[in-house]
Amino acid sequence: GPDTLFTIRQTGEAHQTTQRLADKLRGVWTLRFEG
Repeated sequence: GPDTLFTIRQTGEAHQTTQRLADKLRGVWTLRFEG
């Protein structure tokens, strides 16, 4: 039902946020090691 769709959408948004944070951290680590 609608609750399931809402949960899936919430999970998708959380996953995107996690990916963004991971990319940021990866960038920081890359800068630290290369610089």
